[in-house]
Amino acid sequence: MNILIISQRWYPDTFGGSEHVAAEQARRLAVLGHKVTIITERVRGVLPEIDKEKVEGKEGGSLVIYRYGSPAQLQRFGGASRTDLKEVPRLLNVILKEVKRSESSRATHGGRDSFPPKADQNDSTLWDAAIVHHPFPAYGFFKSGIEIPTLYLFHASTAAEAEVEGIRRRLPFFLKPVRPIFNRIFIGWARRIEAAALHKASRIAVLSDFSRKVLQETYPFIGDKIISLPIGIDLESFKPETAPGQAREKLGFSSGKPLLLTVRRFTPRMGLTTLIRAMEIALKQIPQAQLLIVGEGPLKTALQAEIEARQLRGRVTLVGAVPVEDLPLYYQAADLFVLPTEAFEGLGMATLEALASGLPVVGTPAGATPEVLGKLDTKLITSGTGAEDIARGILEFFSRSEEERMSLKKRSREVAEKYYSWSEAVGALEMVLVRL
Repeated sequence: MNILIISQRWYPDTFGGSEHVAAEQARRLAVLGHKVTIITERVRGVLPEIDKEKVEGKEGGSLVIYRYGSPAQLQRFGGASRTDLKEVPRLLNVILKEVKRSESSRATHGGRDSFPPKADQNDSTLWDAAIVHHPFPAYGFFKSGIEIPTLYLFHASTAAEAEVEGIRRRLPFFLKPVRPIFNRIFIGWARRIEAAALHKASRIAVLSDFSRKVLQETYPFIGDKIISLPIGIDLESFKPETAPGQAREKLGFSSGKPLLLTVRRFTPRMGLTTLIRAMEIALKQIPQAQLLIVGEGPLKTALQAEIEARQLRGRVTLVGAVPVEDLPLYYQAADLFVLPTEAFEGLGMATLEALASGLPVVGTPAGATPEVLGKLDTKLITSGTGAEDIARGILEFFSRSEEERMSLKKRSREVAEKYYSWSEAVGALEMVLVRL
């Protein structure tokens, strides 16, 4: 199949869960022999506008990434959303015109086929099906007038997340006092765009029961268009450490001290400020413990200030973003992963990465986390999202015997292997696309 995938973000351009899912699905579909076209934002100026990734798999598979916009456009207040609506249809039109030109040239002069795939002579459409991941680029796609079966993969409600987190883009100085008004305007606009995109989609896929509930409660008009899709994790990249202590040695951390890890975007709903406060409480009973916070985002300065204000330097470390190839080492080095989400955890790719690495997870009951951790041990789900709740969860884990903790590590990997196989997940996605 020729498959179009439109995602506001792309992994590893950025490190959020939805772009991680989009990238894994796309790359694995290409390995299966499909021709995959990606349309995504150009979040950094150094990223190429067109990028063809090497694909090792069945013959014929290919993956080409087209990026639109510029960092300056995307960082303005509402800039990403406006850019999505404008640039997605423009870029699709450019691709269609280029393929028509190439086809005409080949017809005249001969030559080998190349990617993008050959356009259908009857309707000039390049693709058999589309997968869209976020409302604004999705609506930009529907504006283009391309009529092909479309799967909307619903990770979370953009409008609902904006209500929790607000809008963090830049405003002119003189408009900052009225930011709450602009926030309300954006939220209303986002809800209308999201509703319209969901209405136009052929099918809507969810990755958890929590996401299905949110979708049905927020947009009841979608009726029977919802389907559930399994999700996977890279079990080869994320796996338990083979030599105890090796990962810590490579990262420069001492062995024998409790090491906690979280991997998050630095935004309000991720609960990182609360986690820092929880760590302050937990350190009273496990004073040698250390917390590593891996990620990036707009709250970096505020989080560092929180660490300094609570005199936790050396006990809590903002690692920042790490290279993709180094991330598995952090999971292997840690004793416990903590997921402190406050709201809207659609599934939690970081949770799955931890489990695949044989790393137990203590997580709040927000979103779909109980669905995942319930497969391992319900005691790992905290009683709430507050600092005291998270601290109790951490302390309960470390109060377990060494034998119990080792058993949890083994079972964590078993849960990942049993429930989160990418081969099965992509096979299910492939069937959905064929039947759209």
